[in-house]
Amino acid sequence: SPQLCLRVPQKEIPRPSTTHLKLVMADLVFWKNLPYDITRKISESFLATDDIDHYVAFRAVCGNWRRATDSTADATDPKFMPSKWIMLEHSIHDNDRVTFFNLSTGRRLRKKIPTEVRYRRYFFVGITKGGLFVLGQRAQPYQTRVLNPFTGAMARFKVHIPMEQVSSVVVTTSPMMVFISNLLNDCVSWADQTSEEWHPALGFGEGEFRTGDWGFGDGHKNLTSFAGSMYITNKYGSIISTITDVYKEGNQWKRSAGTISMFTTIVGPNFELAHGSNNFYLVESEGELLLVMDGRVCNGMPVVYKVDTVNKVLVPVRSIGSRALFVSSRRCLSIDTTKSNKFHSIESGTIYYADRSVVRAYDQGSLAGSGWEEEPKYVFESATNPFSKMAELLVNYCTTIEYSELQMLPPYGEEGYTYYEYGDPSD
Repeated sequence: SPQLCLRVPQKEIPRPSTTHLKLVMADLVFWKNLPYDITRKISESFLATDDIDHYVAFRAVCGNWRRATDSTADATDPKFMPSKWIMLEHSIHDNDRVTFFNLSTGRRLRKKIPTEVRYRRYFFVGITKGGLFVLGQRAQPYQTRVLNPFTGAMARFKVHIPMEQVSSVVVTTSPMMVFISNLLNDCVSWADQTSEEWHPALGFGEGEFRTGDWGFGDGHKNLTSFAGSMYITNKYGSIISTITDVYKEGNQWKRSAGTISMFTTIVGPNFELAHGSNNFYLVESEGELLLVMDGRVCNGMPVVYKVDTVNKVLVPVRSIGSRALFVSSRRCLSIDTTKSNKFHSIESGTIYYADRSVVRAYDQGSLAGSGWEEEPKYVFESATNPFSKMAELLVNYCTTIEYSELQMLPPYGEEGYTYYEYGDPSD
């Protein structure tokens, strides 16, 4: 804020002359009266890098800047939805502040836990990859909430908090919807702000997956939002995605939670080694949706596929360039190692299999040449190796589920009651 120049103790600088004060005040007047279009461009530059906290601070400087920029009060406005942040803490109740990390710039941000969570007015259910908190009321009717910790805005849902333990949560827009995957990875549920109940994805059964089950179960993984739709994969690398019908309300076409269904839309890689010992992961990376294979990497065979959501096919990827992929059964992420000097210790063109804490697949640049190579290498090789520090931070994020208070509630508790029968935990 320009006012900071008046807060320096007088003993550290000479007493300003009348002329100097006039110049300072003239400077303040100049900045406060910037043209609206310039003010908006400055504010939009913060949103371009997902520095939403800077945008909020910018608007707080003066009334003119607030009038020139959009309010953050609307919790459903896509402009203020964080997308590049991850929260590093494993529990939001360990301290009164948590640390966020920007996957694009490498910036770290310490944020105070919002009052709604800190004083336990809501259950903490989960957090999206971008950094939105999914909460549930502690008192009846136990409704679901989505809190943006960067703006303080909260979106209200009619549906009660889910009874299942939560593995992952994703929030989408137009309209705002919450998607939740349970801890057993056998069901995905979703709701919008008008939904009276959760809409479960009950379409997972025989015929939905490739034949030859071998008794490994049909659990899905990596609930991932991409281009407005939701995607998950199964153990064979098949892609299950949302299919949305729209309906007409007046003169407008609309979509809602009630018009969504989930089906297998793309069959997994068609070669013999894609069997029960392999794992598959979905990761959104630089505007692409990628399917990553783990398990036995076979002498240059494709390890990464681009999910072509238009033509419904998997396209082998020859190189991931300067990107590094971190994949696990719970979360996946991608970083471009050239975007920030904070990532200089991360090896580009590599895949970090976080479940095993190893680097296994190296991009050798061309499938026609040496292709992908498997070279197991432990991430945490040396406590003094800077390569290990950043990699360990991202591996821990991918493999850890933040503490959800639902894990401490019945019917998973000793009494076996639901939280509705149990009463208000704050009593």
